[in-house]
Amino acid sequence: QDALKNTPSKFRWLCHADLGRASMTAGRVEAAISELETARRAMPGNAQVHFLLSQAYRRAGRKDDAQRETAEFEKLKAQQDPLGVPGFRPFAFGGGR
Repeated sequence: QDALKNTPSKFRWLCHADLGRASMTAGRVEAAISELETARRAMPGNAQVHFLLSQAYRRAGRKDDAQRETAEFEKLKAQQDPLGVPGFRPFAFGGGR
C-alpha cells in the first residue's frame, strides 16, 4: 500500500496488479479481485492483468467472469505477441516421424 503513495499515477496499475497477485498467494481471493479489477480499469489492454483476474475469479467460483477474462487475455495475447506459443500442447503438431 505504501508503494501506491510514492508511485506516479500512470504506473499505479502495476502496484494494484502486484497487490492482487500477493493477495491471491495469501489466499485472500476477494482482496485480490478488488485490486486486479482496479488494475484492469487503469490498464484494460494489459493481457497479464486479465490472466491474473481470470485466475482469481476461478478461485472465487465465478466461472462466467473467469471465462470472460480468459477470452480477453487470449485475444490481447494474440494481438501483442502474434508469434508467441498459445499454449503447450505436446504432440499437437500432427504427423509423425
